[in-house]
Amino acid sequence: MPYGKNKVMLGNSSDLASALTSNAQLVDGYRQLSISIQTASNDSAHNVRVYGTNTHGLDSSLVSGDWSLVTTIPQQGIYTVDPGMRWLQVDRNPFAVGSTSTLSNTTIMLQANVV
Repeated sequence: MPYGKNKVMLGNSSDLASALTSNAQLVDGYRQLSISIQTASNDSAHNVRVYGTNTHGLDSSLVSGDWSLVTTIPQQGIYTVDPGMRWLQVDRNPFAVGSTSTLSNTTIMLQANVV
């Protein structure tokens, strides 16, 4: 039986609505990774950027220089991310975000599975 993880990385809950960068998620034990981006109405996803790192340690010890850009996602949908990294993080492009109301209308979710 596969073991999975579903995690809202950035979303419309009060603590995630105005954040531009998600917390780091440990994904090194998963063989299937996908990112789901949902926006209310016809809002743009605002170029969600996906970062990865193989740095050892806890997420509190990771610094900005540890991360490498994996991909940029320009619109809502479900996207596969190649596994192999230890940590995964997403952010919303701060230059494309027009208002905090747009931020709160976008939910970014990680789905990870061990097959």
